Formats: sequence, structure tokens, C-alpha cells
Amino acid sequence: MIDVLFKLGPALIGALVAAATMLVLLTLIGLRRSKSKTSRLDNIMASYARAIGAGEANELEVAKPVRFQALEKYFRATDEKLAGAGIELTAQTWTYGSLAGAVVFAVICGIFFGSIFLGVLMGGIAGYYLLNVYLGSRLKNRAAKFAEELPQVLSIIASGLRAGLTFASALGATASQDQGEVGRQFRRAIAEVQFGSSIEDALRRVAKRMESADLSWLVLALEIQREVGGSLSTILDGVAETIKGRSEVQREIQVISAEGRMSGYILIGLPIMAFVALFIIRREYVAFFWTNPVGFVMIGCFVALMAIGWIWMGKAVAVRV
Repeated sequence: MIDVLFKLGPALIGALVAAATMLVLLTLIGLRRSKSKTSRLDNIMASYARAIGAGEANELEVAKPVRFQALEKYFRATDEKLAGAGIELTAQTWTYGSLAGAVVFAVICGIFFGSIFLGVLMGGIAGYYLLNVYLGSRLKNRAAKFAEELPQVLSIIASGLRAGLTFASALGATASQDQGEVGRQFRRAIAEVQFGSSIEDALRRVAKRMESADLSWLVLALEIQREVGGSLSTILDGVAETIKGRSEVQREIQVISAEGRMSGYILIGLPIMAFVALFIIRREYVAFFWTNPVGFVMIGCFVALMAIGWIWMGKAVAVRV
């Protein structure tokens, strides 16, 4: 192990450890601040100001240098993803924590494999996974739950309208009682309305955050109904029935394409499991990939081809309804 450390270079290891320590400290500071009620309220108000686009926030954004505007845009987009994924962290805390985990993982892999290049590569993969793949997967699962629960919630809102409630009152009553994903997102939309947004804009942001085309159409129907009039409860019932019918078709497609998706999982998993088995049983057979420059190129090509194959098989079995 000591020989490996000398091969990697004490200065490089020290720099990586120092960077990881700094990122961990920033993460802990962010977590501590998020636990404070006052700080939490400030974070929520700042998030809503970025989303709604208040005049003061726009003036501050224009006054910032270009590099800070790009960083602010990234944090704004990450805030929306975290809100959709149900993660109670600020964008800064999530980003710094993910980078700290990536640096620590890179140091561990570099020491274990005895290769700086492989350690940096594994750390980059870990950071990309936390910042994009995991967050996107969690957001996708939440969006699927949102789409599944939306028709029932719309039917309840329509019942409230027929009982004599206004749309805002029916939406607020339903959101306060619903403990699912739709209720959580609608409660956030109502909070944005209380901060000065219109109800259509707040619901449009929910639709964008949860990637719900059905809710986008509903917002459009609300705007048309406000202009020309008509029975809003009938519109909501019609939208709910349309969503239910589309969901039934999607479930049938999922059943029909299950065989193709399982074949894709097996084809992707076989080479990875074979590599892991050889690494455990006969490590010298695969050590070429991280001890020889040609091996670095080969493993890079392997990862690229696996990614292309995964994307291609996903597109082959995906059917839009």
C-alpha cells in the first residue's frame, strides 16, 4: 500500500484529500444552515424569487458577472430538480456534497487500483452519477407517481367545483388533504401563489418540473376557460378521463415491450458481470486495462460502446403515446 501511495505522488493525494475535506466542510455548513428555521425560510423565499422572477431578483442577476449568472442558472435548475425529486436540500449543498463524494471515491479507487488515471475516471463517473443520473432517476420515478395520481386528484377538484368552491379553494383543499406526489407539488404551487405568482404560472412550473404534458394542457384549458367561460368541472372530468385512457394504453405497451427491455438488461449486464468475476477470481487477466495505456483506450471504448448500446436499446423499446 505504501508503494502505491509513492507511485501516485504524495502531493497529488494531499491535494485531493484537501479538496475533499473542503467540500465536506461546505456540505456540513450547508446542512447546518438548512436546519435553521430562519435560514430555511430564506432559502425557500430565495428559491421562489428565482422561480417567479421578481424585479429585485432580476436586477441582481443582471448586475452579476457572466460566470456568476451561469452558476446561478445551474443552481436554479438544480433547485427545481431537487424540488421535483423530493430531496430537502439546497442546490449548493447537493452540489458540494456530490463533488466531495466524487473526490473521496477517486482517492480510494486510485489507491486501490494503483492508477491515478483510473481513480480520476471513477471519481468523475461517481460525481456525474450523483449529480445527474441518480437525481434524474429519482425525478423520473416521482414524475411517474405524479402522472398516476393526477387523474384522481383532478376528479376530486372537479367535485369541489360542483359543490360550489372556486378553483383556487378546491385546489387548496385537495392539496392539503392529499399526501401523495400531486398533493406535495400542488402545495408548493399554492405557496408560490402566496408569494405573488399567478395560479396558472405556478401550475405551469409544476408541469415543467414533473414533465407532465397533461398538466400543461390543463393549464391551457384553464386559460381558455377564463377567456370564453364554460363549465370548469366538465373540463377537469374530461382531462381526467383522457389521462386514464392514455395510462391504460401505456400499461399495455409496458407489458408488450417487457421482453425486449429484459433482453437489453441482460445484454448490458453480461459483460459487466464477466469483468467483475474476472477481477475477483483472476485479477491479472484484466489488470491490463488499468496498467497499460492501450488498456485505458480499450476500457474507454468499452464504456462508450456500452453507453451507445444502452441508449439504442432504450429507444428501440420506447413507444410514445
